[in-house]
Amino acid sequence: MSAALNDQATAAQVIDTIDSILTALCTRRLDLGRIPVGDGRPQVLIPVPSWTDYVDAAVCDIARAGGTVVPVSQRLTPLR
Repeated sequence: MSAALNDQATAAQVIDTIDSILTALCTRRLDLGRIPVGDGRPQVLIPVPSWTDYVDAAVCDIARAGGTVVPVSQRLTPLR
């Protein structure tokens, strides 16, 4: 949402889409940054985002831009 165009309906649709993506993501393993060798020790460590990182990336900008708009804040509250 921008100061020039305050489109609450589009923001609500985007939040619904974000919710769908996060719902699909929450069923997946996010700790895939460790690739073990045969004895279980990690051979390769790859930094991967945590669940909090994904949620923050999904909602922080829209919360900052439209968090004071009631329909937007109502849809964002369950995601946080």
